[in-house]
Amino acid sequence: MVDRVRLDGYNGVKQNLLKMKLFKLKLLIKNMENMKKLLFLLMVAFTCFQVNAQDDYSSVNYIEKWGRLKIVNKQLCSESGQAVQLKGWSTFGLQWQVSCYSKRAVEAMKAFGANSVRVAMYVKEGGFENDRGGMINKVKDFISWTKELGLYCVVDWHILNTCGNPEQTLNQSMGGQGAEYFFTEIANYVKQNDCKHVLYELCNEPNQCNWNNIKNYANIVTDVIQNIDRGAIMILGTPQWCQLINEAVSSPMSKHQDYILYSFHFYSCSHMNFLSKLQSAAASIPVVVSEWGAVNFDGDQQQTTINGQNDFIICTNESDNLLAVCDGDNNGGVKISWWYWNWGDKFEGSSSWRSCGNYKEEDMLASGRYIKDKLCGDSDDCGTLPPLTGGPFNGEAQVIPTPSGGYFEVAYYDEGGAGNAYYDGDGDEDATENYERDENCNIGYKYAGEDYNFRNGECVDVSGCYGLSGSYTNYNLCNRENDEWLKYTVEVKEAGYYSFEYMSNPSTSGTVSFSLEKPGENGAQPLGNCMYTVGTEDEIAYVTFDSYDDDCSTSWECWEWDKPLGAKSPSLLFREAGTFTIKMTFPKEGGDLGPFRFTKAASYSGEGYPEASEEPDPGVGLSDAASAAFSIYPNPTTGEININFAAAEEADVEIIGKELEILRKYNCHLENIEYHFHGIKTPVSRTIGVMDESEEDSFIEKINTNENVRESLETIYNTVNEVHSHWLSGPDKFYLNMAIEELKKKELF
Repeated sequence: MVDRVRLDGYNGVKQNLLKMKLFKLKLLIKNMENMKKLLFLLMVAFTCFQVNAQDDYSSVNYIEKWGRLKIVNKQLCSESGQAVQLKGWSTFGLQWQVSCYSKRAVEAMKAFGANSVRVAMYVKEGGFENDRGGMINKVKDFISWTKELGLYCVVDWHILNTCGNPEQTLNQSMGGQGAEYFFTEIANYVKQNDCKHVLYELCNEPNQCNWNNIKNYANIVTDVIQNIDRGAIMILGTPQWCQLINEAVSSPMSKHQDYILYSFHFYSCSHMNFLSKLQSAAASIPVVVSEWGAVNFDGDQQQTTINGQNDFIICTNESDNLLAVCDGDNNGGVKISWWYWNWGDKFEGSSSWRSCGNYKEEDMLASGRYIKDKLCGDSDDCGTLPPLTGGPFNGEAQVIPTPSGGYFEVAYYDEGGAGNAYYDGDGDEDATENYERDENCNIGYKYAGEDYNFRNGECVDVSGCYGLSGSYTNYNLCNRENDEWLKYTVEVKEAGYYSFEYMSNPSTSGTVSFSLEKPGENGAQPLGNCMYTVGTEDEIAYVTFDSYDDDCSTSWECWEWDKPLGAKSPSLLFREAGTFTIKMTFPKEGGDLGPFRFTKAASYSGEGYPEASEEPDPGVGLSDAASAAFSIYPNPTTGEININFAAAEEADVEIIGKELEILRKYNCHLENIEYHFHGIKTPVSRTIGVMDESEEDSFIEKINTNENVRESLETIYNTVNEVHSHWLSGPDKFYLNMAIEELKKKELF
């Protein structure tokens, strides 16, 4: 027997518990026949929060607030003339640390107090010169994300030592596709999309050149930008890696001078002697600190241990001095905008994160914590991200059939987090020797290299795949465990049977099954198994991955397209075109699995999928309530949530102590106990509130050792026939999901 509960969504409700956004989980424990099974009904209410405008970082639209920026008397100002100070993070190079640069990352920057983002697009070092189209598209993504989220965006033409003289990056030196080409593409995109929020950083850190070289370059590039995006603010680097801003004071630009900010860079542990130059320059020219760090000029610093974790010593006093200058303690008495280097997870002093993806304060390194405190301090709303909305990776569904010359990327599983978009088992991931950083649950990380540290804030084992391009520019799944699964949003162009291939190497193994969901107004409609023999409706339960058998001494570099075993002509059947969600489940553990290709193998002319009913039968697909899986529909919610959950084994009062022990691992809390008396509609509720570890330990001790306490609880349990429930709270959906998974694993419900 499986019960069902319908819940109203609580959009717009204010919550103040623990001064953080909380997700609520209700567990109803019900005695079942012969006391051998328990049925749990879970109720999850996702809340939106309203706080004071000055603290609600997630809701402020700075673009609407300030409009098109301008420079007035050396001060960056809003469209109405109000002094504006842009603040936030700079990305690391877009060609590296891919998992740190997504819309979710920009949401996190805003949640931690940023009003703007600097997008560092390297010209060399494997960036623009190697992939012009790809880099331009990534910059456009940031422009789009920041516009949607109400943040300003600095587009940085990031020259460095390998191209220190910006003149060397003009079209004539880069085969006709250099700085003029790039800024033409970006400026046109800005104009076509009516963007008011983009600033153009003309050159990052000029070096090995003089101020005249920089000005000659700027005379060309500023014309390009202003001819398209008239009135846009531009940032011009100054000599010696942006330390000699005094040279710009002596000889400022005459062309487009009303739209130029002059850049100063500062690294607190190395550059204190240069700070007076910034203080002085602010009286003569419009200035900006487009890059700075609380560490050495090389981006690194001495390691230390903080709260039991490896971390870095940063120069806080010197950093405070810089920020005081930026806040107005300068000869011009102006507010100076700044961006911190960097929003990334390379393990070095300047990085803000140990691991990108979850964006929890506990994952921050010293640099990140310092900047977070400067941007939003201990505000109630600081670091509170909006709930994950799910959907395709970076908002773009993968296409079936696979476009010519393309592939289906296995690492582009849906967004939405654990339990929604994927399930990844624990396995050996808890053994720190299996990966390079003990904060990273992705075993594949150590096989991919730092530059391919992709989606490492999630726990799916993603590694670099050498097979498609002869370099680690694509991804594979590795170290898969029993019953792990991933979901992918796909756009199917035509109904039909689609055969598939995958990239394999000598380590490839395991099995896969495919099931299908169809999104709709009433939520996701389960369509069941979708793997069939080509041209027939003979179902296939699963197929086996073959391995590349050639002799290969470096197996991770030996990849080839392969077909699955275990079935004749397997294919995925789509009975109609449209948008679907594919769920790939791996019944058995397996090794490296690379990208897929889907090719139409036969047409389909039968009936399409039935329309989803408004209230689907909760028992569909559940042969045994005791072993049935947890399910929720519709997903995403339409304001009502129906949840089914399997029965579990019998429990007694000891379950409370066990629950507490698990919950506090994930910073979750047991808020109350509700006793459900037979014949009484409203349960009797006892508030527990949030307890710290010592209080929880004391409570558990009383349950275990105090006979009176235990007897009282058991009397109540017997009276209500063990029917009780709890409200659980946690910092966010991710940690609640983690707690739920462990509670399920321990068979506590």
